[in-house]
Amino acid sequence: LEAVFGEPDGKRRAEQRLIKLRQTGSAAALVGQYRALHPQTDLNDAAVMMLFYLALKPQVQRRLAELDRPEKIDSYYEMAVKIDNNQYAYQVEHRSVPKANDKQKRQYKSTAYGTHPGPMDIGRAQVGGQSTNQVTRRPPPTKRDKSKIKCYNCDKLGHFAREC
Repeated sequence: LEAVFGEPDGKRRAEQRLIKLRQTGSAAALVGQYRALHPQTDLNDAAVMMLFYLALKPQVQRRLAELDRPEKIDSYYEMAVKIDNNQYAYQVEHRSVPKANDKQKRQYKSTAYGTHPGPMDIGRAQVGGQSTNQVTRRPPPTKRDKSKIKCYNCDKLGHFAREC
């Protein structure tokens, strides 16, 4: 049945999957994948140990390189899982937790954009119809001499195009 219905070239495919595996989560999860794929290949334990080492995160690789390599692959798996678990526990323990700062008020960034005059001057607000501060007013605009101005629409003198 295996010859007829089995996966053609299953050993090579299992070897390729072992080569492509990388540790993205815990080392224990990676060990589970290696334990499932290793029996499907013809690779010896030394070759699988080398592939497993290359699949581990660099921090775990560094710690494993400092230790003597065991003869049995299961011992190698256990060492890697123990190192990975210790490093994870260390990271959780030393993770920075934001602390409340009661001494200073939080400063918020302005959502205004472009050029604006700055904060509103409360002293210039009118209270009951009377100004609290003296507001200087701009003089009314003076009328311009339009006699020499030419309209863009009709090419006549004396007015702007918006008045045409």
